[in-house]
Amino acid sequence: MTLLKTVGINLTISKSRQRIINEGVWAALGQIVSAIGTLVGIRLLTEYVPPAIFGSVSLFLGMTSLFSGLFCAPTLQAALRYYPEETQKGRIQLLRYSIEKILKRNTLLLIGFILTGGAILSSATHVSYWIFVLLAGLFLVDVIRGIEINLLTAARRQRPYALWNAAEAWLKPAAAIVIVILLGATLQSVLFGYIMATVIGLLLVFTLVKREGILDGSPIQDSDTALAYQIRKYAIPLIPLAIVGWISSLSDRYIIGGLVGLEQVGIYAAVYGLASRPFLMAGVIIELTLRPTYFDAISTGQDILEKKIFNVWLGITIAVCAFGLIAIMFLHSQLEDLLLAKEYRNTVTLMPWIAFGYSLLVISNVIEKPCYAYKKTKLILYIQTSGAIASIIIGIPLVYYWGLQGAAVAVPLYFGTQLLISIYLARQARGYL
Repeated sequence: MTLLKTVGINLTISKSRQRIINEGVWAALGQIVSAIGTLVGIRLLTEYVPPAIFGSVSLFLGMTSLFSGLFCAPTLQAALRYYPEETQKGRIQLLRYSIEKILKRNTLLLIGFILTGGAILSSATHVSYWIFVLLAGLFLVDVIRGIEINLLTAARRQRPYALWNAAEAWLKPAAAIVIVILLGATLQSVLFGYIMATVIGLLLVFTLVKREGILDGSPIQDSDTALAYQIRKYAIPLIPLAIVGWISSLSDRYIIGGLVGLEQVGIYAAVYGLASRPFLMAGVIIELTLRPTYFDAISTGQDILEKKIFNVWLGITIAVCAFGLIAIMFLHSQLEDLLLAKEYRNTVTLMPWIAFGYSLLVISNVIEKPCYAYKKTKLILYIQTSGAIASIIIGIPLVYYWGLQGAAVAVPLYFGTQLLISIYLARQARGYL
């Protein structure tokens, strides 16, 4: 009997490992194909779009990112955390319904704000009102996409997520280039292309993929408000994270725009995208593979497994980031020549500094995961606020005196500060760091 029990346990462990490996393979394939699509897209877009327009696109996408972070990302993060628990209770439909109900209200409020504010601003300036209509449309489709993406990854369905993400990474620049060719190289053309690509991706998913939490074509509506209350309680401390995260990750573009000019924003954004993408990609691959298992271990009280998964997660991340940083230090000139149009290439060295900063950020993101897992989201706010404050204090004077070079040098300084704070505070959430 003991032998049979041992064999059963070993088979369970073997199947669990096999599933993790399969998920990791799909996550890696999706991210690699997406990264290639993004890099090819940057190369082609920089051929068709001048730096000033590319800079404007970067700034407006930054605004969309801020809106999404404020109104949607905290709720979607809650969906990831509560998915294992609601799965055990058989209440995935209720989880979806609660998430959609919260996001529907938030989305309508923000779209109304964008359209109203855009009408006022366009009447007082020469800015086209269509830019704000497109901005609202882009936000709307991103919210719908975010719901499906988060529920797929929470359910560890890496295959459809990988295929969707990869297809969209190629569709976005392709659609933008087509619209630019047809309508001209304008901000509106690029934004419209991005919206069209996202809509096409959503239509394919709604047609071909079984969506999480859908029963007979519609979500279950439940009068139980306890889950919605728990989601809001979890999400509220994360709302300021949108601002502080946006400041630390995107404010340098606005600082450059104010101190140096839109053309330099376009150059910096293109190089920034090339340097940061490999590290973000690696971080996502590892997280998609290990985060669901890590949250499951915590939800079921498996302390030893929890610590083991976390240590593996952190060790792999550090090793991959170190390898990527060394590669970029030696190959950055060749990468810029290959992946950027001539007018986007800069004489100053930007990529290694940005790569160093993003390696520190990706490691910090892993270290703060116990704060999410144990629902101590206030600590996340403190960690990311430190990075945001450091980015302003360090970034403005460096950009003022040294332009793009100063902006790049600032990246590892403020993300390094965030990493140190995350190590200190994450120990309060779970003392195995």
